[in-house]
Amino acid sequence: MILYVGNWSFEAAPKKGKGISIFAYDPENAGLRLLETKDPSVAAGQLYLDAERQVLYSNDECGERRGEIGGGGYIRAYRMDPATGGLKLLNVKESLCPEPSYMSMDKTGNYMAVCHCADPFHVTKIVRKNDGNYSNEVLFDDTALVLFRINADGSIGDVCDTNVISRSDGNDPLSQRNVDPVSGHIQLVRVISRLHSVVSDPEKKIFAVCDKGMDRVYIYSNSKQFCG
Repeated sequence: MILYVGNWSFEAAPKKGKGISIFAYDPENAGLRLLETKDPSVAAGQLYLDAERQVLYSNDECGERRGEIGGGGYIRAYRMDPATGGLKLLNVKESLCPEPSYMSMDKTGNYMAVCHCADPFHVTKIVRKNDGNYSNEVLFDDTALVLFRINADGSIGDVCDTNVISRSDGNDPLSQRNVDPVSGHIQLVRVISRLHSVVSDPEKKIFAVCDKGMDRVYIYSNSKQFCG
C-alpha cells in the first residue's frame, strides 16, 4: 500500500517547493517508510488521484514561471507505477494565474477545474486619461477558476474555459490587509479574490469554490456548458 503526501512551504522561491513524498504503508502496525521525495522543487499543496487511470495530479503553487518574475503556477500529471508506487511525469501545464491552490475533476473525467489563491501584491501604473490629463491605477493579479481538458491517457490538455473572479481592489469599506504574526503571510480581505479550494459534491454535479479573499462561496454547474 502506497501513500502520497504533497509538501508545501511558506518560504519564498526557490525554497518554497517540497515535492511529493512517497511512503510505503504497513497495515499491520500503521507504520510509514519513506521511499522517495519526487520533484522537491515543486510546491505540491494539493494532490488529486484519478484511481481509474492510475494518474496522480499535483499543483505547483508558485507565483512565478520558471526563470521569470511573475507569470503564474503549474499543474502536473504523473503516471503511477502499481508495483513500486513510483511516479513518472506525464506532462506539465501552466495554470495561467499565480498560486494554483486546488483542483477537482468533473463527473466525466474529461475536465479538471483549477482554482488559484493569487499573490497579494500590486503595481501602480501611470495612465493618461481621455482628456489628456495623467493619473494612476492600482493593478492586482487576476484570480480565476481555470478549466483544463484531460486527455484519454490522463495527461493534461489545453485550457478550454476560464472564469476570472470579481474583486473590489480595495475600494470597499470592509477592505483590509492582515499579516499573520507567525508566518508573515499576507491576507487581503475584500480586496482581491483568493480562491482556496474547488471541490465537487459527492455526485460530481457541481463545483463549490471557497474564496477566502472576498469572503464568498461560488457554485458552478458541472456540465458541458464549461467548454461548450
